[in-house]
Amino acid sequence: PNYPQSFLCIIYKKVFRNLEEDCDQYLNCEDLHLLNNISNSCYMDSVLTVLFAIPNKFITSKILYQELPKNPSKKYLRCDDNKEQDYLRRTFLQKVLRFLVRSMRTSGKIHVCTQLRKYIGRCNPPQPFHEGGQEEAGEFVQFLFDIFGISHTKRERHTYKTNSLAKRIPKSKLLHTHVVKDSKSSNIIMVNSYLLYEYRKKRNISLRTFLKIKMDTGELDEPYIHKGKGYIRSIEYEQLIDAPYLVFWVNRTDPIKNRIIRADIKPPQRIVLKSGRKLSLNGIVCHQGGMHKIGRKVITGGHYVAYYRCISGEWYYYNDLPLTNELVGDEGKYNELISKKDIRRNGVLYFYVQI
Repeated sequence: PNYPQSFLCIIYKKVFRNLEEDCDQYLNCEDLHLLNNISNSCYMDSVLTVLFAIPNKFITSKILYQELPKNPSKKYLRCDDNKEQDYLRRTFLQKVLRFLVRSMRTSGKIHVCTQLRKYIGRCNPPQPFHEGGQEEAGEFVQFLFDIFGISHTKRERHTYKTNSLAKRIPKSKLLHTHVVKDSKSSNIIMVNSYLLYEYRKKRNISLRTFLKIKMDTGELDEPYIHKGKGYIRSIEYEQLIDAPYLVFWVNRTDPIKNRIIRADIKPPQRIVLKSGRKLSLNGIVCHQGGMHKIGRKVITGGHYVAYYRCISGEWYYYNDLPLTNELVGDEGKYNELISKKDIRRNGVLYFYVQI
């Protein structure tokens, strides 16, 4: 029968995509063809390895094979003001990522990220990822998620008012004024430097701590009026309720002394969200090195490396300079793995996937 060409294309894509996913379950991490460093690409190479080298359904469906909208909503970062050009540039970027991922997992034809940088440059990135300078790995993850509209997280923010200035306040002295629910927020949890600075002297800081954040105004200059009554203090609790995929982005730059905060973070092997969904640690990006100040500008030096979990449960260490992809431990030795100072004191990105 003479099926419409569009119908045949859909069948073709689905069949071969399923074949790819069936083959991926037999992936051997020792056989991966990971990227070499070129012009300060360590931040990009490390992120690409953790996101794409090992397949997971969320990244596959939401980035590699997402049906890109021709008229994207505000959650998408635009590549161009012209709708047609925006769609074409986003589509080409997606295709380049697919070729890159296939090369990582099978052919090994792509050795550096030069072509990807070229197409990123056509998407008006907020940072010059295409120019070959030093950039932050967290900002690159944010860019990829924004380009593909990755915002599938549910959060709630509860606001309370009180006239007490005590550190611990009984519930009877807290007035719950309102709640804001957001079902399309970012899948990135930003642990800013001010928040990390408060925990810098503690050991074994769990990332679970940052699933619920407290924001306290202290004593207000002017009282907040609610239903005719004044309150001198406002307290907000923002809690993550549900997410199919999470990235913790830890900003380790000391906001006061312009140095790296070597806070001791212990990433839990598994996280159970308030919704009951279970997530498992799948990858870590670490920044090795320091920073120095030139005039008013703070220049970050050093190098990014990555740790990622293979389908078999084994953990591998990746470094693009020199190219290194080696087994560092199996899932049964998780505590031994995260006892490494590199992971605990240099980790800047922690990736969690649904179990």
